[in-house]
Amino acid sequence: MSFKAENRYINKRNSQLRRNILLQDSTLLPKRLRNWKSFKSVFNNENFYEYSFLKYHILVDVRYAFRHFNQNTYNERRDHLNGTLYDTLCDPLIVVKTDNHLDNTKKLTFYKPFRNQDDILHMLMFQATKGKDDIYRFKTIYEAGSLDKVDKIIRATDYSTIYFKYD
Repeated sequence: MSFKAENRYINKRNSQLRRNILLQDSTLLPKRLRNWKSFKSVFNNENFYEYSFLKYHILVDVRYAFRHFNQNTYNERRDHLNGTLYDTLCDPLIVVKTDNHLDNTKKLTFYKPFRNQDDILHMLMFQATKGKDDIYRFKTIYEAGSLDKVDKIIRATDYSTIYFKYD
């Protein structure tokens, strides 16, 4: 499936990322959800939001996710992106599955491009890690800070692309 993503987003003549197509496929960056109550309402006011994506069972600890936008590994404030989680998980552009043989973990990473009012692109990545019960739990959020990272996501041949929206 990554072959189709590459065909859509990579210019064959010069091997450059087709930013205009990616921008066209992006969603307007939603407004920041200002508090816990508004964030939780997106997830049907559930503390634990469960859903299925393809054949995978996903669980989001909504309180953990809300806190993670401000309290994370790098202590980066990402609360301006907290309105993107639900949309990225339920309507991603690309989903890849990775198996880390070193620590025996399996992960799903959901990718979705967003743009702000000035057409500046933000590629959001949400990762869910598989537990012993075969449920994938939301773990972390990343923002690809450069188009080089987006390019690597699209060209990823060592990952298993399990979903591409335009396939």
